[in-house]
Amino acid sequence: MRNRIAGDHLKALDGARGIAALAVMLYHVSSAAGSGAWLSGAFLAVDFFFLLSGFVVARSYEARLRDGGMTLRSFVWTRVVRLYPLYIAASVIGLTYFSTKIVLGTPDAPTIRELAATFPGAITLLHQPNAISWGFVEFPFAPSAWSLSFEFWFTIIYAAIVPKLSTRALSGIAIIAFALLSQQANLVGSIDMGYDRRTLVGGVARFWFSFTLGVIIHRLGHLILQQRPLSLVLGVPAFAFVAIPHDAVGLGLAWISLVFPAALIVGAASECRGWTAPTLDHLGRLSYAIYILHAPIILFTFAIFKVALGDAWNSNPILLATSTIVAALVASAVATYLFDEPLRAYLRKRGSHRILVKVAKN
Repeated sequence: MRNRIAGDHLKALDGARGIAALAVMLYHVSSAAGSGAWLSGAFLAVDFFFLLSGFVVARSYEARLRDGGMTLRSFVWTRVVRLYPLYIAASVIGLTYFSTKIVLGTPDAPTIRELAATFPGAITLLHQPNAISWGFVEFPFAPSAWSLSFEFWFTIIYAAIVPKLSTRALSGIAIIAFALLSQQANLVGSIDMGYDRRTLVGGVARFWFSFTLGVIIHRLGHLILQQRPLSLVLGVPAFAFVAIPHDAVGLGLAWISLVFPAALIVGAASECRGWTAPTLDHLGRLSYAIYILHAPIILFTFAIFKVALGDAWNSNPILLATSTIVAALVASAVATYLFDEPLRAYLRKRGSHRILVKVAKN
């Protein structure tokens, strides 16, 4: 029987990624609106993203990287094409927000020099601790980009080294990463790490544990599932992670090491038919835009409410949150369908053309 994990396009995982991105957005919107964090465990969605990334990247590129069908340079280009367009869009929104504060002369506005000093780090997707004083976080233009930094730089390390490693060696990496993650999480008091230099070690451990586990699941797919397609309903309980308390380290570790991998296997083995297939497909297509755009949009939307309503801007958190969510979803759809996907198609075509020209010359 055909291995279901090796199917052409994994709609269930696309949908799961979209739902996880929505959970992160709702978590940040509710916190910013002062109505409390509705989904206290939504930050664990990042671990799910890392797990999915390991599985999908290995599924898409590992064989070609191993046999020489894809060079490291080509892999880096594919990552740039995949990650940078929407990241740049989010950064432009964030940059416009802080530039507007400079123009208006608000008391908490950065100086032009401080703003300019962040450009090298923003372009290279590196932490910028000096920006915290005026930008709140170490990625001031696109706060969610801290995990994008791991996705970009560490997958390049993966492409250079991991495809040549045995599955046993990968298992060793996963075990070491999990031990370090457990130690750091207990030290900090939460798995929510990696967004600043203080928790950088824990964030690195988060990435390598879940990403490596995703690669291992891909490699063992032919052994894990050979039976009939599973029902998507089996993966639904995994989304209960959103209710996990922020400081529940033990439960969070169990979720990312047991529940998320099980949900990945179920999702990869499930067939989606009828109306569910396009719905899950669109959720997946919008997921990255929702994740990377929602934070700068929160900044802008809240600023508009402050200007329009004055001191009463935060008197109606439901209206504030609803407006922000609608703005983020509309912007994500426009950015995905009218900007990101057409631009990526163009860049992929240009990249393929250059490769073919070089091959012809040789």
